[in-house]
Amino acid sequence: MADRPHKFNRFRFVYMKIPPHATRIFKGIIFDVYHWKQELFDGTTATFEALKRPGTVLVIPLVGDRIVLAHDEQPGRGARMTFLGGRQEEGEDPLEAAGRELLEESGLASDDWKLLRTYEPAGKIDWTISLFVARDCKKAKEQMLDAGERIELVELDFETFIEKVSARDFWDQMVSNDVFRMRAEGKIDALREEIFDGSSAHVSNRLQI
Repeated sequence: MADRPHKFNRFRFVYMKIPPHATRIFKGIIFDVYHWKQELFDGTTATFEALKRPGTVLVIPLVGDRIVLAHDEQPGRGARMTFLGGRQEEGEDPLEAAGRELLEESGLASDDWKLLRTYEPAGKIDWTISLFVARDCKKAKEQMLDAGERIELVELDFETFIEKVSARDFWDQMVSNDVFRMRAEGKIDALREEIFDGSSAHVSNRLQI
């Protein structure tokens, strides 16, 4: 089972939500478009618009004291260092999607999960990104990559992981910016403890938020 995440409000903004009475006017492969009538401050109404898409899951797998990242290449963009993960499928909750993506992209499996963070990255898009830690990962099968994926697994120590994730060219910029700010605020040891959950010999005090 996945542990509950810490409440994390520094970058949690109140975004516009699609109301229940909104009408879907377009259904795409990933994005759906919704319209609704919104009352304005002077009593008049206007048509508001927003997008909705499936949630995204990102996984930080631990193999012993090493952290696994993906050197990922897809058609239409160059290779980047990123997290393992992908889109939730219809009917999946975030944890189910995280387990499936981890197994498909790395062949790894875990029985020890923790939801580390959730992000809502865009004000006009109903979209949640869930960042998980998967501890004590074991090889379960070979990679099962889609035709549009080339993924090389890279095992890193914690210090190198922080360098890679906080770099300007790391693909998942919402998390990258988060980690960069934690470095600036001297809270990386707390992040280490959150990831390793006290199992690392290098842990410090838990982050107070």
